[in-house]
Amino acid sequence: MNDPAMVADRLKQLVDENGLRYLEDHAYELYESMKEEKLLDDVYARALLICLLSADYKNFERGEFEKTALSSSIQKNCALREDVSDQMADVFMRLFDERNVTEWEEKRHSGLRKFCEAEWTFPWEGFCVWDGGVVHVDCSASASAVVRIVNSSKVELDLEAFLEWNPFLTAEKIFETYTDWLSGTIDADFADYCTCDEYYPPVTEYYCEVYEELVKKFCQEHGMELIDYEFTGESSDYF
Repeated sequence: MNDPAMVADRLKQLVDENGLRYLEDHAYELYESMKEEKLLDDVYARALLICLLSADYKNFERGEFEKTALSSSIQKNCALREDVSDQMADVFMRLFDERNVTEWEEKRHSGLRKFCEAEWTFPWEGFCVWDGGVVHVDCSASASAVVRIVNSSKVELDLEAFLEWNPFLTAEKIFETYTDWLSGTIDADFADYCTCDEYYPPVTEYYCEVYEELVKKFCQEHGMELIDYEFTGESSDYF
């Protein structure tokens, strides 16, 4: 192994971004990336893969092993040579040192707290074509909604599965998730609004009120409150 510290630093970077479960759930991806980034040769990359799959490191994570005991456990359960198990133990000792563990404990759900303390502006862009058979009309809309969190318990419940997988989820990632949910709801409704009448094209400007109601309903369902919004809509001439 070239440098256990570099390997541990790379693993920490991935844990910081994706949570501790990433080590176990994406072990093969880590094996591939360690080789591609030339942090480990194939032999040590395979040794790391075996260690991640066996999850002996989780015992150390819980404070049950010192380095010698961890190396012995890895050697026994992963069928590795002593020199290899020693180096793998060194990687995990560095990864789960007191400083990193303390940092992760403090970071846990910090993104959720930050998200719930801020106001967020949800953007939306819509486009649909009304097809009258002989003629067509382009319908386009642009909007933004400013919201704040009024019930953090609902938000936490919404994100329960996400936070279980990655408790280090950032506020920005949470915002992206809600943006996708809200946009998906409005996209489907806007398409229906624009195409529901086969004889008369929609007046896109009138969708403003529908947009407001959809956002208010979304906010009510997810522990949020609509503060303000902007909407512009435009329908093209027949073509």
